[in-house]
Amino acid sequence: MRHAWLRCVKNASLISALLFTAFLGLVFRPAFSEEQQPFKPGLHLRLSSGRSQMKIGDMNDHLNSLNAYYHLIGPLTTGQVDPLGTEKAGFQGELILDISRRFSFGLATSFIPSNRRESFITGPSLGDWTTTLDRTYRPELEVWAPIKASVYFYPYSSPALRVALYSGLTVFTPKMKEEQIFCYRYANGDIYYDNRYWETDRQALAGWHLGAQLEFGLFKNLSLIASVEGCLAKDSSLSGSYKISQGSTPTVVDSGTGDLYFYGSPNYYYYDLMIGLPIVAEDDGGYAVTRKATLDLSGFSFQVGFKVRLF
Repeated sequence: MRHAWLRCVKNASLISALLFTAFLGLVFRPAFSEEQQPFKPGLHLRLSSGRSQMKIGDMNDHLNSLNAYYHLIGPLTTGQVDPLGTEKAGFQGELILDISRRFSFGLATSFIPSNRRESFITGPSLGDWTTTLDRTYRPELEVWAPIKASVYFYPYSSPALRVALYSGLTVFTPKMKEEQIFCYRYANGDIYYDNRYWETDRQALAGWHLGAQLEFGLFKNLSLIASVEGCLAKDSSLSGSYKISQGSTPTVVDSGTGDLYFYGSPNYYYYDLMIGLPIVAEDDGGYAVTRKATLDLSGFSFQVGFKVRLF
């Protein structure tokens, strides 16, 4: 009886070991068999969406300083200047070509919604408390669909999970603009406008990106992907055009072209942006800060989506 029981235990242990070995074989065999098969280049379509964050740079420094200035001059001024949003939702499509088992090349583009704000501030005009000054600010940043080229490296790959590291270049075509409408309302009922509008030329801006991606196999030709990415892209060579309109019925009194400058000083109270500003020394009535303005599209993004093998 004792020997029969021992034989049952040994048989059960052997069966368990065989089942465990068979299980490991089923799990790892596809990966090993895939390595033994000849490499076949494949073309994939990657569709994803998510959220991104970018710095924007001097435009928001200018808008935030305006808001701080209007809070400084007292409670008689109402309203708020809103900076451009730094977080956006977006959609990306990418074609990925397998070069080898461990390397792929991707070419992508994405949709980035236009980033604009409109803010209204009203209060007494400085120096003439009987006059009401209404100020409207309309900043905007447009970024046409950027083109992104990436090289993917897969340090780990299994039937269920692939890990990718990737890097490459992103080419943006941004354009910034701002309209400022100053409406003076005098006690006698007269109205006078002093408006300013500027915009930068649309030009290419190349940036560098680096990211990591997880790819979860769902079916033979379909995967779920999740990626995180950082990008570095700054431009300090912005140029464009401006126009100034004045009068009870706004009429253009000045216009021109030039570089975009960022300037300000403690005596000026806030920082501003202007096209074609001449550089003047501080002791000659200039500003403590006078330099070329910077657009900063650097930031981070997180996306999830699907990857489909086309052939």
